[in-house]
Amino acid sequence: MLWTTNTNGRYRCVRFVNGLAFKTPYLFRCADLMFDWRRVGRPYSLRWWLREWCDRFQGALKHNQQEVRRWQEMGTREINGVSLCPVLYHLPLGLLVIMLKAEPLGRSPTFPEEDFAAGALIGRSQDTGKPDTFGIINGKVVVVDYGWWVRRT
Repeated sequence: MLWTTNTNGRYRCVRFVNGLAFKTPYLFRCADLMFDWRRVGRPYSLRWWLREWCDRFQGALKHNQQEVRRWQEMGTREINGVSLCPVLYHLPLGLLVIMLKAEPLGRSPTFPEEDFAAGALIGRSQDTGKPDTFGIINGKVVVVDYGWWVRRT
């Protein structure tokens, strides 16, 4: 296979090719839609399905746009030995973000040093306690998932 794929994210799929990570929105993720459909009482409305799909796709675009914005704002700034994973290329609207592939951290992030540093770099404390939020590039700890978006309710 030419690439490996990480589909653990709620909004985006990450494909790894030759040391690069390609982050794209899910076009359709049936399992998540079915879960929400059951959670809200199994509505019979096509409008509900379209709205949910649009919200998820828009969420993925917003996550990608936020990562590009944060990278442009923070760049290579480092706090407590932690920095953001560099965005190498992106398409307009958040359709694609290309970053360097980071190796797994392999441990839980240290609290409070790495956790607080990630929160400061991201601009809010979100998912900073998860090991897969962090990675290692050239022996340095980087935040690999720093896009965020608040879903409409």
